[in-house]
Amino acid sequence: MPNGNSSGGLLRPQKGKSLGRALRWLSVVPILGAGAYLMFFAPSPASVSIVNATVESFAFEVSAPELMHLPLTGFTIINPLEPAAPAAAPVVAKGKAKKAVPVVVKPVCSTGMLVPTLGTRVIYTRFGDDPVSVTLERSDGQPVGQFEGGTQELSESVKKSPQIKLMATIKDDKDKEKDGSTCDGKPLPRLPVYGFGDLGSESGPTGQTSGKNLGTLIEGTVDVLAHSVQVRSTMAATSQVYSTNNQTVLPPGSRLVQFAPGDGPKLPWIGFAVVGDSSIELHINSDAKRLAIIRPGHESQPEILSIGLLTQVSNDPILATIQIVGALLFSVFQVLGRFLMGGSTRRGFDI
Repeated sequence: MPNGNSSGGLLRPQKGKSLGRALRWLSVVPILGAGAYLMFFAPSPASVSIVNATVESFAFEVSAPELMHLPLTGFTIINPLEPAAPAAAPVVAKGKAKKAVPVVVKPVCSTGMLVPTLGTRVIYTRFGDDPVSVTLERSDGQPVGQFEGGTQELSESVKKSPQIKLMATIKDDKDKEKDGSTCDGKPLPRLPVYGFGDLGSESGPTGQTSGKNLGTLIEGTVDVLAHSVQVRSTMAATSQVYSTNNQTVLPPGSRLVQFAPGDGPKLPWIGFAVVGDSSIELHINSDAKRLAIIRPGHESQPEILSIGLLTQVSNDPILATIQIVGALLFSVFQVLGRFLMGGSTRRGFDI
């Protein structure tokens, strides 16, 4: 007679095969879930765009006055709203006109600081052999900033003016004698940048521009860094930053803007503007997720610079770790499932 335990012995292999098949199915579910999350639900990573560019001028609106201290040493302070000084009149004696005696107008100088107010528009300009200039202006009639320090007393018209221009010293103290028409000292060659603005301006068609095409982007590059994925929301406010190995060359004569659909918030540029021999060297960065290049031409469309899914998956160290762990679990579940199913010798994936 058959043993009463024979039916139980036959069920054990069947249960083992079912468990093995379940493990092999289970190894696929995390992969499909992770792929669906990355494809449809994962937010784009936070990024840092680093721009190094050569321009003729750069304009921006100040967003952090406490980080925008402008040293005034070596700059002549000009108030465009004040009337110009009258020219020297010829000296007339005995019915004969003599040559006008040149009158040296004493410049307005200061050794202190100018701190622009929030929203003041600042323009750095350097074109050819012209000295570097800094223009500050407001459209609401409020003072452009606050003058701090310095031993020179400035007039109230300068302190309260909605437009101020700082012109660097033209003469070199080593080569030429001072005639009192410029301020002593040399301006700081590194100027702060902290505010909102576009980089460059589209070059117009040949023959349709006149004068100096200020704001022209001569050359430049954009390097993008990205923040790694945060695994837990309770994690401390620190994250890894990785290189996307993506450097973009900016086309000469183009414009670089922040791409924010639907009038979304824009983030400030942070860095420095270094005064060169005939231009300005910008070294700035921004946390904007998307930048757009607008090339010269009437019908040019913005070309978006952003971090794609493939770049994120390939370079994010946290995602790389997750991929390794996922591959290891997949292999373990597959081997264990095959063992429980009786050690099938067939190659390939068999559910």
